[in-house]
Amino acid sequence: MSQLLLGYASRLLGCQSRSGSAATTAAAAAILSQQPVRHKSPLQKVRKRGPFPEWTKTDPDPHLFTRHIPKTDERRTKAVRPPGKYQIFSVHYDPIVNSFAGHFVKCGERDKLRDVFTQMMAEIKHIQMARRNAAPPEEKASIEVDPTRVIHKAVENCSPLLIIKHVFRGGFLYKVPCPLRESESQMRAFKFLRIASNVRGTKEHLYRSLARELVNASNNEGKAVHAKLQLHKTCEENRAYANYRIT
Repeated sequence: MSQLLLGYASRLLGCQSRSGSAATTAAAAAILSQQPVRHKSPLQKVRKRGPFPEWTKTDPDPHLFTRHIPKTDERRTKAVRPPGKYQIFSVHYDPIVNSFAGHFVKCGERDKLRDVFTQMMAEIKHIQMARRNAAPPEEKASIEVDPTRVIHKAVENCSPLLIIKHVFRGGFLYKVPCPLRESESQMRAFKFLRIASNVRGTKEHLYRSLARELVNASNNEGKAVHAKLQLHKTCEENRAYANYRIT
């Protein structure tokens, strides 16, 4: 291979034969011994390997663009760190509503579910506005009309504090009441509301039954709140086995 490269370099230098003279061969060997020149691409020229810029933290306030930023604020002079992959700063985004909607997704059909939840929120608004218009003047202020706040109140009223776990001790299976973390309690509330709004075997639309159940749960009524109270009652009956709790 080296002989072929040497012959090729010799022909470039004007030598007629493959072997060439000694001077031409020496010149060709000198050319081959040199380091190849690496040309940088335009992207490599643009890139800088210096210190990264000093970022400012991303403002989690969704109303950032609706209020005035003073001239002394560092965000006017420094680069603002871009939001992460799962960071959303929309005014209409709510984490509890988004998690609640995720419990109804089947086969990844989020577009279809988004339409259902839009109709559900409109139905909640209609129900609460009808109640507010029919209520006496002194009770109108206490009726919540915002669908997002109604969902928050319903999830709070359906969130249990304890749950039953089965523990095997001495050949027997005991029902042991155990406390729940806040995230687990919230997931359990979502499950109660989903089961309570089941429309199988009926001709009622999902958004109507779900809106009605959420309004009832926000008033401490309905099947989901009853399921939470039944769970607390079972935990109260088995409080003698609380020492078997798994930590």
